Amino acid sequence: MSGLYDDLNMIDCDGIHCYVVKVPDGDILIDTGEARYRDSIEMWLINYNIKKILLTHGHSEATGNAKYFSELFNAPIYMSEADYELVSGKSDRNVFSVGITGAALSFLEERKRSKPIEIFDVYKFIDENSDISSEIGAECKIYSAEGHTKGSLAYKFGDDLYIGDAVMNIVYPCFPALCESPKRARQFITRLKKIAPERILFTHGEPIKTHDNKLYLNLFSKNIIM
Repeated sequence: MSGLYDDLNMIDCDGIHCYVVKVPDGDILIDTGEARYRDSIEMWLINYNIKKILLTHGHSEATGNAKYFSELFNAPIYMSEADYELVSGKSDRNVFSVGITGAALSFLEERKRSKPIEIFDVYKFIDENSDISSEIGAECKIYSAEGHTKGSLAYKFGDDLYIGDAVMNIVYPCFPALCESPKRARQFITRLKKIAPERILFTHGEPIKTHDNKLYLNLFSKNIIM
């Protein structure tokens, strides 16, 4: 049985992650990290041939370096249109905090919002109905992961699901600490059973293998339905 980190190209920025999916015709960067980690992420990316950028959502940990890396690698950006207003700073959408972690992160997010993200051009706005596999050179299934944000997306390559912040792995896989719609977040978590990934890659926290993972299965407990 393969190990948890086999063939995984993960860039770790103090527990916040972005990823590279290796593709023969040009590699795919999933999320770009916060601007403060730009130099260290760029050093990692020297080892790859970045040709496309996929963003899971509009917060700074996903989009903070989108403009810089898009221009550096001449790599077009794909994301949901619903979350682009988060980048532009024009959003006044409500955000609900969940638990103690949510309260702490809510405070941090308010500070982040005071530091605008560099505005970038989006090559193509995508959603669950989009088929971009031929464009990016790899079979990719897109899922709406609405809940954490209105336009959150999850990307499935093979048996791997790059889930963004739709689920967090802070100590254990858990409900997102900040949600624009807790109801939608719960619906997506319930849907994970049908998506059935073998491995989940989070923005916040270490990856997990789902098979017989009791901490992962606890996600579906009625005790945490919002």
